[in-house]
Amino acid sequence: GSTQDAGFVSFSSLKDKNSAIQVVQHPTPFTLNVAAAPPPDHIVWSNVGMRHKTQQIGKWVALALTVGLCLFWTVLVAFIASFGEVEKLTEMLPFLESWLEAVPQLSMILAQVKPLLLVIIVGFLSPLLTSFSNREGHISVTSLSASVFYKLSVFLIVQLFFVQMISGAVISELQAIIEDPMSIVPLMAEAIPAQAQSFAQYVIVQTAMSLGSELLRASEVFREWIQAILIR
Repeated sequence: GSTQDAGFVSFSSLKDKNSAIQVVQHPTPFTLNVAAAPPPDHIVWSNVGMRHKTQQIGKWVALALTVGLCLFWTVLVAFIASFGEVEKLTEMLPFLESWLEAVPQLSMILAQVKPLLLVIIVGFLSPLLTSFSNREGHISVTSLSASVFYKLSVFLIVQLFFVQMISGAVISELQAIIEDPMSIVPLMAEAIPAQAQSFAQYVIVQTAMSLGSELLRASEVFREWIQAILIR
């Protein structure tokens, strides 16, 4: 591999280690940073030796990418949340009325598919946010996982609580809001609690899919099946 401006030092005593971490090693800020090293199997070697300026730029890039993804996800989640209000959607999109007449079960199908689609798109968030957080220069898997966990928590709170519930409430009461804009406060106070059923459906589907996949171990079975075919 290439030479990096970083190194790992082992100490014979805990006192010497703590002293080395706390002492200012260089008069110029950020020229020489000292931190406790993670276990060898938890080191993100691609980020070892990354310069401070590169880390700062990476943090801003990761923040910009996360905000952009959140805005894109807002449109996607709001669209999926509207599946539970098919009757109200037909008032805004009249062409859906002919579809519902042709396939009467479409309204029920869309309502049942909505939590499943939410679970599927949320499943894509973790690898995307991991790639964003990796730009921040974390040298340990623990700090990288903590950064991903923070982003994912905020993401889910914004998307699944605010966006899904508020978008569903606005769609269900859109006509009344257009006729009387000042009625949005009492309408939202009544409509938002009505979205609790959608949130409960999401939790049930998420739990069933995650625990079901662990019990069935489909990925492990598929991998072993592929290996058995290749070995032959």
